[in-house]
Amino acid sequence: MDTFVKIRRLINENKDIFKRVIEIENKTDYIESALKEHDNKMEDKEYLENLIERTR
Repeated sequence: MDTFVKIRRLINENKDIFKRVIEIENKTDYIESALKEHDNKMEDKEYLENLIERTR
């Protein structure tokens, strides 16, 4: 019985670790997406600034 309890505890700990890993991956995906969006906005801004300079 003691072994079963230990095994069950380890399984639950692994589930908790797995949930945390997924949360971290989701946060990482969100951050990467936000950075990519920011980069795109900066590229658009630079493009528009260059276009304005060329039309002057």
